[in-house]
Amino acid sequence: MKVSRRIPLARSMVCLTLAVIPIWTSLAQTAADARPGGKVIFPIFWTFGDKEIENPDLMKKQFMDIKQAGFGGVYCMIRATRYHLFDAEVTEAAKLASRLCLENGMEFVWGPDPRFAATAIIRETGYGAEMLMVNREFNPRLNVPEGADDETVLVNEATVEDGRYNLKYAYPARRDLHMLTEVSLWLNPLKVEKVYAYQRKDGKVVASTVRDITPGHHLFVNRAFNYIEVFGKPDLPEGEWYVFAFPRFGTNMYAYDSPEHEVLFLSLIDRYKDEDIRFNGFWWDEPGYYFQFGHFAVSRFIYRDFREKYGYDLQESLYALTLNLDDDSHIRVRTDYFHLLMDYVFGGEQRLWQKGEALFGPMRMGIHQTWHWLPDDVYTGAGDVWKGLVGVDGGYTDEGNFERYFKADESERYIQVSRMVVAASLAKFSRDKKAHFNQWGVQYGNEVPVYLNDLMASFSNEWINHCYGYTGVLGADRNF
Repeated sequence: MKVSRRIPLARSMVCLTLAVIPIWTSLAQTAADARPGGKVIFPIFWTFGDKEIENPDLMKKQFMDIKQAGFGGVYCMIRATRYHLFDAEVTEAAKLASRLCLENGMEFVWGPDPRFAATAIIRETGYGAEMLMVNREFNPRLNVPEGADDETVLVNEATVEDGRYNLKYAYPARRDLHMLTEVSLWLNPLKVEKVYAYQRKDGKVVASTVRDITPGHHLFVNRAFNYIEVFGKPDLPEGEWYVFAFPRFGTNMYAYDSPEHEVLFLSLIDRYKDEDIRFNGFWWDEPGYYFQFGHFAVSRFIYRDFREKYGYDLQESLYALTLNLDDDSHIRVRTDYFHLLMDYVFGGEQRLWQKGEALFGPMRMGIHQTWHWLPDDVYTGAGDVWKGLVGVDGGYTDEGNFERYFKADESERYIQVSRMVVAASLAKFSRDKKAHFNQWGVQYGNEVPVYLNDLMASFSNEWINHCYGYTGVLGADRNF
């Protein structure tokens, strides 16, 4: 089929402007290509530990390794280090990496993830993120018996016996994390937010029977063996009654819901401007609270913002976060709550991006918005990658690890490839229209990444290579 090359006279001025644009490229795509996020750079992650931060010559050597391998940019982040983002040594390391990239025609994408600033921010404010826990044990998914009732087994629920109830919660002395300077999530029992009594019928909680029995409860904390007990003697009518509670814990996690935390965190970006550091982009890794199933972020800010956004009181409806009610009213409460968490996490990411572009010009912003496709994503505040598009320039997904693809059956391989399809689809609706894939492995030969690099390209995904440098944590057994 022939395409006419004649240009009507009345449109000639417009076509003179468009003449340099290929006929298959939209104006929006051309604008996207002009920004950093619209360019394909073949990047690699580069992590900074103590030895890099304290040794500029070593950083220069590592950079030359990366350059000579043909990479066009680096996604840098501190990892497994005693330093945090507000330390001057880290700022100097970022400045050096930025200068090396500028001098060698490569892009510098920096990872100012607020969890690596949490230590300094909590020292300043006196508090970290707080959470409610409803599980018998902190990691409930590891302790679910086969054939158990999935409606109740993960909730620490007791029956009222001889007029009394007792609930015991085991919390860990350590929960190793790879995205926190202090290496482990620390839990400090603070109080009991609410205690509820209720009755069941046909496997569901009868909404009309739910009672707040918080007054009169007792809280016992055993710090030697890391458990707490909530117990009491409630005044209830005759019948079979169940009880559960929301014990509240303080943590050493960055509080995405706290305006005070965010102001302090964004002051770091002003410092970078004062230090005249040049950036092509920022990135966060698996953003959000480091909570999981049955761990609900809570604060006075969350209560306030929930009421202002939705017009009703979350604190008076907390039971709906856990109990499946016979009138299905829990669905609205959970939907509203998890969307509010995403407002904090994705909104914080978006505001960092906006501040960066205001100070440094057009920037990339990534990387992926999922914790490896775990259901726990909703508890971290990253449950919907589509909503997360407000905080990233393209489509970002991931799949770990390399080896799994070659050990999986056909259906599992389709699932892994679907992550690339999602990245391409997210890219279509993103600002800069590019798809990026974070793939990593532990033990593999060269043929594995070569194959998967070609596979990613088949779905228009750019591989963010993983990784130059150590990716574990100090003193713990987490390495990728």
